[in-house]
Amino acid sequence: MTAFDGRYDGKVIIQGNWIYKSDKGIIKRDFSLLLDQDENGYSTLVRTLARGWTQVGQSIASQLS
Repeated sequence: MTAFDGRYDGKVIIQGNWIYKSDKGIIKRDFSLLLDQDENGYSTLVRTLARGWTQVGQSIASQLS
């Protein structure tokens, strides 16, 4: 993870990279996600980060399928 936080403009950013190693080789990919918060507040930030992290996980899973 290189970024996992909220910004002053109401955006949430999740960035980083992942590596998958197997006997068939190595896969390395970057990810970057920018989401809008629905409203202000810490609990909304946490929910938006969780939603984004779920999206990243689903994207990784689909790339490995």
